[in-house]
Amino acid sequence: MKRSSIPKIKLGFIFFAIFPLALFSDVRSTSGLIKFDSNSDSSAEMQLNSTGLGIGVTPAANLHVSGNAVVTDSLLLGTSHSRPSTFHLQGSLGMNAEMVSSNTTLSGNSIILVDSSSGNISLSLPTENTLGRIYMIKKTKTANQVFVRGNYIDDSFGFTLAAGTREDATLVNSGSQAWHLLSTSGNGAQWTPEAISANLTVWYDAADSSTISAGSAGNVYQWRDKSGNDNHANQATASLQPTTGTRSINGANALDWSSNYLDLDTRFNYVDKMFFFVVLNDSFNDNQYFSDRSVNIQLRGDSDGKLRFAAAATPYATSVSSFSQSTGSAHLIGYSCDVKPGFMLDGQFESVGADRSDSNSKLMGRIGNRANPLNPHDGLIAEIICSDILDTDERQKVEAYLAWKWGIEANLDAAHPYKSTPVQD
Repeated sequence: MKRSSIPKIKLGFIFFAIFPLALFSDVRSTSGLIKFDSNSDSSAEMQLNSTGLGIGVTPAANLHVSGNAVVTDSLLLGTSHSRPSTFHLQGSLGMNAEMVSSNTTLSGNSIILVDSSSGNISLSLPTENTLGRIYMIKKTKTANQVFVRGNYIDDSFGFTLAAGTREDATLVNSGSQAWHLLSTSGNGAQWTPEAISANLTVWYDAADSSTISAGSAGNVYQWRDKSGNDNHANQATASLQPTTGTRSINGANALDWSSNYLDLDTRFNYVDKMFFFVVLNDSFNDNQYFSDRSVNIQLRGDSDGKLRFAAAATPYATSVSSFSQSTGSAHLIGYSCDVKPGFMLDGQFESVGADRSDSNSKLMGRIGNRANPLNPHDGLIAEIICSDILDTDERQKVEAYLAWKWGIEANLDAAHPYKSTPVQD
């Protein structure tokens, strides 16, 4: 019998032919679910089931991601069009809209619909760095006003959507606390002290980070003057420097003081001047707000919280307010060295009644402590404005600017004309 002409096939070749089929076959599920445990911790980081693919979550859609997703090229939704832009959407776009009917600090929703039918409403922008975040704000009722507060909004502290309108505005954050109006249908910029710039002597603002120079630990060695007079406040000794970036008043940065002080480049004559401060006292031990740096002249909060202006000659030594500040909350305080000296607390003005007499020195030049130094300020100082004597309307505008900017407008005296609404430019 003739042997078969069919060649012998070696088993190794058969194994080689079959193995690739098994190696590259489809991945199949026997339960309708495929889990991917990339961390080998018996917990699936990714799941694939009949609904879709879930990353960090059981999928509830074709693609469901819980956490951050990064696209390094183009993202196309609803289309296979060749990359016309980095992000291309074919179809409709939906965004969460937040309905607001009371004072609110804005957070994660970009569309804000404001129902002001029950009264004026204040919206506070986030104080943390939200670089690139956009808010679209729409006043949905004509009644009352909507005030938008932030540090800073195009170099102001806020703007107003007016009563009798349904105005809107769109803002974008440019880093830190800085915001910019992209568009607005209104013209509601707020009044700021630039309007009285010719009367300003010094102006220090802790919410404006561009005016503060500090070390790595937040120790402030210079607080720059915004009045245009370049009378900056300085401290070269690190142990005597107040700190920045650690505490705030209603979200806006304030300087923290204990046994610290800053000296002005140039001392100035305090006669015929008005002083305005936003402060928060942690405790009272004759807290020094402003003083001379060589003699005992000072504006301070007494141990009982009353305001006192003391100087070398009467009536300053006996000039004490009848009202008192509290600790642990912010206040707007001030002093007027007019013909009849007076005190200001949260928009309430009080003349001490006695005519101003002269003193041996008329100079002020130190913030936060007096000459010795003794009895330093304990707490926060957020903003200081010193100006020439202002008329009643101008004084109340400065008070309104500071109160609304620092979120303490509720403290304003009930009779103050700007208690319920800020001053528009």
